[in-house]
Amino acid sequence: MKTAEWQCTVCAATNRLLVPDAATSARDRCVTCHTAHIIEMGTRPVRWSASPLSPLPSLRSGQAPIGRGEREPKVGDDAA
Repeated sequence: MKTAEWQCTVCAATNRLLVPDAATSARDRCVTCHTAHIIEMGTRPVRWSASPLSPLPSLRSGQAPIGRGEREPKVGDDAA
């Protein structure tokens, strides 16, 4: 077994995954934001490159990604 260390493309957290010695790619989720990634062996033996499994939401649409925006108003709250 070897360690694949990779950086999340969404929140930049460093993640580590144990992979078989012969592995050149794997799937993993970020321990911080839980975004699924495909990780592939990089030029350095421990540091792997990562890319998200699904496309990142566009921030230009004016909407924050799920879980990152404002809280939904509670029923009965007056809009200020």
